[in-house]
Amino acid sequence: EPQGAQAIIYWAGFPDDPIAGPCLPGVVGHASSTEIVDAVAFTPGTDLVEAAHSTTVGGYPAAHVVLAVDEDTGCDPGFLFRWPLQDHAAWRGTEPGDIVRVWVVDVGSRLIFLVAETHRGTSPGTQLTERGLARLELEIRSIVESIEFE
Repeated sequence: EPQGAQAIIYWAGFPDDPIAGPCLPGVVGHASSTEIVDAVAFTPGTDLVEAAHSTTVGGYPAAHVVLAVDEDTGCDPGFLFRWPLQDHAAWRGTEPGDIVRVWVVDVGSRLIFLVAETHRGTSPGTQLTERGLARLELEIRSIVESIEFE
């Protein structure tokens, strides 16, 4: 049994990634990054933590939103994307209480859907403190700020 992860960052080409399939009700393939993030902001089973806004990732225009998960809607292992689960995977799925950060980056020829999720931890010994969550947030921000596209 693998040890559970406290965070994951994943990305997929949108709308037609060859491995990860989106679970985004109401989002169509030709939508802009802003339209997609606006739709994500109203994902069932979530509360809005940070409203959708424009930003950049790797020098490209992007839209960003942050959600708190109230109810696992069954799109696992990613809350917004589904991919084949491997036996050795440390990230088994999203749980209520998780935070989901989404960036949709317009790299010109396609959109890149970038997601960072964090677990608060539900079992004794795995629960994150506020300080631990803040440290994860800084690490995620550092990783996203380091992204470059070629």
